[in-house]
Amino acid sequence: MADAAGNAVELDSGLATVHSAMSPEAEAYRGVRTALFFSTHGERHKVIQVTSPHMGDGKTTLIINLAVSIAQAGRKVLLLDADLRRPRVHRAFGLTSRIGLAEVLTGTAELADAIQMTAIPNLSVLPCGRRPSNPAELLTTPAFEDVLDDLRAAYDYVLVDSPPLLAVSDPCVVAPRVDGLVLTIRVTKNGRPAAERARDLLVRLKVNCLGVVVNGVGKQGAMAGYGYDYYRHADDYSAPYTTADHDEPGMGEGQPLTPPARLSSEPAGHVEPVANGPAHAPE
Repeated sequence: MADAAGNAVELDSGLATVHSAMSPEAEAYRGVRTALFFSTHGERHKVIQVTSPHMGDGKTTLIINLAVSIAQAGRKVLLLDADLRRPRVHRAFGLTSRIGLAEVLTGTAELADAIQMTAIPNLSVLPCGRRPSNPAELLTTPAFEDVLDDLRAAYDYVLVDSPPLLAVSDPCVVAPRVDGLVLTIRVTKNGRPAAERARDLLVRLKVNCLGVVVNGVGKQGAMAGYGYDYYRHADDYSAPYTTADHDEPGMGEGQPLTPPARLSSEPAGHVEPVANGPAHAPE
C-alpha cells in the first residue's frame, strides 16, 4: 500500500480490515464498530480508550483494526498511542515515532507536527514519541488534557491505546480523562479473576465503560488462549526500559487475535466468561 505521498508502506499483518477485508475477522471488527456507533449515538463519546487486564489480550490489535474500520466508514479518526512504555501503534502503520505524544507533553514539539497521516484515508496517528522515564507522571499533567481537548475538537473519533490495567497505573490515569472506555479480555481457563479485578478498578474510578470485547472465542473454542503467560508480560511492563529512539525487537503482544466476540453496551458490572460465547457485563 502507498501513503499520500506515493511511498510504499508496509502495514502490520494483523490489520485484517486491510489485508483480508472479507474475512470473518474483519467482519467481527466491523461488528464492534457498529456496536460502538450505536452506544455513542447522540452522546459526547468522541475520545475512547481501549485497554485490557493483561498484555496479550489483544488490545492493540483491536484498536488498530477498529480505527481502520471507523475510518473506512468515512469518519475522521485519530489513533493516539498513550502506551508510553511499549508503543506499537506507529509500527502497525509503517510510521516513525521520533516525535510524538511525549514531546508534545514536554513542550518540545507542537501537536500538529507530531500527528502523522497513514496510508488509510481518514486515519491519522499520534505516536508515542521517545519513551520517557516518567510515563505515568506525564499523563497526569494538564498538557495531556489539553491535547485530548484539541483532538476532540478536530476529529470525529479519537481512539487511545493504553497499557494493561493490571500491569501499571498509566491506564487508570488516562481513564478519567476520556469520554468512554472499551475493555478487551481474552477468555482463558483462569482468566476470570483478572477480569473481575479489572472491573473493580473501573468501578472504583467511576469510568464510563462502553463495553467489553472478548477474544479467544472462535474456531478453537473458548479456551483458545489457555496457557499464555500473562504474568510474565505484566513483568515486562513493570521492568526497566530504555529511552532509545529505535524500536526494540520482540515487543509485540504475543498471540494473534481471534475474532472479537462482541461489544457489550451495558455498563461495567460482573464480567463473566461464558463457556462458548462472549463475556457479558450485566447490571
